[in-house]
Amino acid sequence: MSAAGMVSFTVPEIKELSQRALIRAGLSADDAVVVTEVYLEAELWGRKTHGFRLIPWTLEQMKGRKIGEIKVDQETPVSALLDGGNRHGCVVAHRAMTMAIDKARQTGIGVVGIHNAGNIGMVGYYVKLATDEGLIGIAMGHTPAVVVPYGGAEPILGTNPLAVGVPAKPYPIILDMGTSAVTYHQVMMAKAMGQPLPPNCALDKHGRPTTSPEEAVEEGIRFLPFGDHKGSGLSLMIEILAGCWTNSPVGAEKTGEVRNYFFSSLFMAMQPELLLPRHQFEAKVRVLTDRIKASKPAAGFEAIRLPGERGQQSRERLLQAGVLEVDAATAAYLRGEK
Repeated sequence: MSAAGMVSFTVPEIKELSQRALIRAGLSADDAVVVTEVYLEAELWGRKTHGFRLIPWTLEQMKGRKIGEIKVDQETPVSALLDGGNRHGCVVAHRAMTMAIDKARQTGIGVVGIHNAGNIGMVGYYVKLATDEGLIGIAMGHTPAVVVPYGGAEPILGTNPLAVGVPAKPYPIILDMGTSAVTYHQVMMAKAMGQPLPPNCALDKHGRPTTSPEEAVEEGIRFLPFGDHKGSGLSLMIEILAGCWTNSPVGAEKTGEVRNYFFSSLFMAMQPELLLPRHQFEAKVRVLTDRIKASKPAAGFEAIRLPGERGQQSRERLLQAGVLEVDAATAAYLRGEK
């Protein structure tokens, strides 16, 4: 039985519905497969804020934009900068990480940036592509200005997510985090469900702390960085690497209505053998993670989990069950009812 307001689908059913919805909106069949895979993984990992509910929102960002081919602006044996041609962000990001992985196989390291793309969904998906090939992966995204720098009241930075993946067993270690105290999609979900935001996540239009999702997005969007100056500083560095370095709009260049080209990203893949023989690196990682897992949990915790462990366990459970739930509005959109 589905929870209130939720609709159940088998995994094959929701994949087919997603692909059909994307094709109806004008995406090619190949692009629809890639986008569906990214959102499906988010759902399986328990990241519904980055799942199928993003489809209508990301497609709206693409409206009115001339869609072209993904082009290589410049390239070296270890790097590349791609112009996404305003294609769906997930498609461009998938191409970029695949390219970084290929370069890492040949040279030991691959660094690929993208611009003129759009929202790329769950950044952890892309580093998992690298760890599946036995590589270390890093991905970071630069987004529209919705986060105030520490001590400020005016949004200048993006939510600027970061993911790092390391091959390990039984699961790769996947850190996937935003640098804002809350994401835009979490706020929209809270607003839709009539729920408050956690404290210390957002400001109202007067620069005062608020837990109201409506006030947080009234006359602009004002989220706080996580961890005060630490999150603010990390977000700035990501903005420089994934924004400035990829020749994307930053600062005063990304004001006004949110545009598809306000998003850009950077992807890296590296062979462990750059510094150590693979077996030695894997053994050292295992020594560290075994120690963490064997350590005493704090009060209120049953066990200590590594980054990405909970999500990958969720993925296994949901695939075994074969059923996913999405909210009624998303289900109606996928069915073509709205």
